[in-house]
Amino acid sequence: MSRRHPGPARTLAVPIGALNRFPRCRTVAGVLAMPPPRTFLLPGTGADGRMFPDVWSALPGVVRVEWPRGGTWRTIPQVADHLIREQGITAEDTLVGVSLGGMVACEIANRIPVAGLVLVGSCTSPAAVSPVLRAIRPLIRVVPLRLAQALVRDSRRLEFRMFADADHRFVRAMCLAIFRWEGLRPETSVRPVTIHGRRDRVIPRVRDPDVVIDGGHMIAATHPRECTDAILRGSRRR
Repeated sequence: MSRRHPGPARTLAVPIGALNRFPRCRTVAGVLAMPPPRTFLLPGTGADGRMFPDVWSALPGVVRVEWPRGGTWRTIPQVADHLIREQGITAEDTLVGVSLGGMVACEIANRIPVAGLVLVGSCTSPAAVSPVLRAIRPLIRVVPLRLAQALVRDSRRLEFRMFADADHRFVRAMCLAIFRWEGLRPETSVRPVTIHGRRDRVIPRVRDPDVVIDGGHMIAATHPRECTDAILRGSRRR
């Protein structure tokens, strides 16, 4: 793994210091009364909590988010609003998002000034997504996803097994939604920290990531310790 430095320090806002996070709580009792910090892990399209192996539990208050099933999902903002309500996400929480999960995390940050935002193999704008995927996106409307899921259900590869178990309606909707997403707003208060695979072919156009790992698009699953170590130690920007 290569870290980009030197340069002005940019420390990841992982909310592990309660006294620093709640300056109005001057007493120990006041701090203890506050809810513990949480780190929400948002997976990619067609993935689930299995994308984050046990090593991810080293982060404070880990919550592995599962995508909604059923219903009518059309946009990333719609999913972000749903998760805010369902999970009770607040300004004291940190979001770690992979691929689609990073985009949804950005959209949550557009609405709530979260304590930290980490993008793992993700981006702040659909412009970073592979132009090949952009060109073939109309095909997602006709691809027989349920057949594809049936064909890979017994695969030994984790990404195929997760895809086989995913809600095909949600997968189809989000594959279209990412290209309509407006991205992380410039005025959003939190500044994302980016961890990216050197050989990521799905989202290859991320400029100047904070941490570069010698892997592909699935580094959250294939290089979990390198990802969590980078988050816990804080990232430095060039």
